[in-house]
Amino acid sequence: MHKFSVVIPAYNSAHDIEAAIASAWASHAEAVIVVDDGSSDSTAVKAGGLGCRVIVQENSGAAAARRVGLQEVATRYVVLLDADDRLVPRGVNDALKVLSSNENMVAVVGDTQGVSADGSTTLMRVWEEGVDVKSLLRRAISPGPPGAFVWITSSLRAALSDEGIKPLRPRYAEDYETIIRGAIRGEIGSVPVVTCLYAVEGGKSALAPMASNSSAEDIRRYYSALLNEPIRFRNRGELQSMAFLRQAYGTRGASGKAWLYLQAFSRSPLLAPRLFVARRQRRKNGSNH
Repeated sequence: MHKFSVVIPAYNSAHDIEAAIASAWASHAEAVIVVDDGSSDSTAVKAGGLGCRVIVQENSGAAAARRVGLQEVATRYVVLLDADDRLVPRGVNDALKVLSSNENMVAVVGDTQGVSADGSTTLMRVWEEGVDVKSLLRRAISPGPPGAFVWITSSLRAALSDEGIKPLRPRYAEDYETIIRGAIRGEIGSVPVVTCLYAVEGGKSALAPMASNSSAEDIRRYYSALLNEPIRFRNRGELQSMAFLRQAYGTRGASGKAWLYLQAFSRSPLLAPRLFVARRQRRKNGSNH
């Protein structure tokens, strides 16, 4: 077994933290570090009772909590897991095998199983063209949530630091920037198995999709200019369309969904249909997985 640690940033996550921690131990983590980011509930108490190292800090955001937790990692490999997501033991083990046998890799990402509040699933496969700076900037998204990646600890620390290219560290889409900075430093490999179960309605991006999309676009502009990677930027209408579609995916009421879809299609009549069809296909595949 390859020794790895799991860092979990948590804010008022008492409802979810036990499942996240259990999935880390089930994946044979050497250590689980929970950074309580100023919670007012029993997150820290529950984590402490499950054998984790718990660090309590004033509310500073998930990105800052991850950096704090990462400094406490003593193993060669590490996974950053959101408190409402879960690791899949087989996938993590496969990712570790690939990462440990390839000296040029800084991380390995697996497929993601998105899980909605209504129990429906969406399989998000790793990109066929691979994960590198060009594909990240072109697609404008991360290929998976933080928990889908297994990192070499030293490489992740370097990616999150101010070394070399100065990071933007936006309030939203910070995970996307982390993957880009990691890809600048080395190869990101992949495994064709699910490494993470992802709560689709969770996270800041689901609550503020327009802010998340705008931050991602700022990140694209910044790194494409620095790295001289020409890409097509998205206009405001496209960003708004994507935001309305994201809200629609997390809405249960039929009338609410219909209104959000109408807004999305009106903002970008060309982009919205393509995204809608792609989402339906991924959801169908995930339901059968």
